[in-house]
Amino acid sequence: LPCEAGHMAAAGGRGVDVGGSEMSPPAAGCCHVTGFKVENWKQNLRVIYQGFVWSGSAESRKRKAKSCICHMCGAHLNRLHSCLYCVFFGCFTKKHIHEHAKAKRHNLAIDLLYGGIYCFMCQDYIYDKDMEQIAKEEQRKAWKLQAFTPTMISHYQCTMTGIGE
Repeated sequence: LPCEAGHMAAAGGRGVDVGGSEMSPPAAGCCHVTGFKVENWKQNLRVIYQGFVWSGSAESRKRKAKSCICHMCGAHLNRLHSCLYCVFFGCFTKKHIHEHAKAKRHNLAIDLLYGGIYCFMCQDYIYDKDMEQIAKEEQRKAWKLQAFTPTMISHYQCTMTGIGE
């Protein structure tokens, strides 16, 4: 069953009221997140963000490219999500991650492209302050790792001089 209140779309965890002004995220997020927040949950979530979502180093980007495939159909695309409870990657588009969630009762998954957390009970992307903080920290780390690598510098130089166009 969906939570009574407090789940919101993952777009920054903010909503927009009728007047068009931004609302603050709720103090409490999705009620189903508490089942995930057990021993070592923060470290486990960090590992997923580091290795499969933000992938800052060249090594982690290669690992992501090789391992991020749907465990049911082998596709690399189709809005791939990872189960937050076990090692399972599934297509959102073809509902393979949905089938896994239903069969295993693993109700939370992470979008491997954007990092949003999806709750299958609420049937929506959800906001959780603690999870959002981890996502932001890991994204910042990845950006620092990617900043001014030799490949990026040469790409930048080529596009600035018109070579890459």
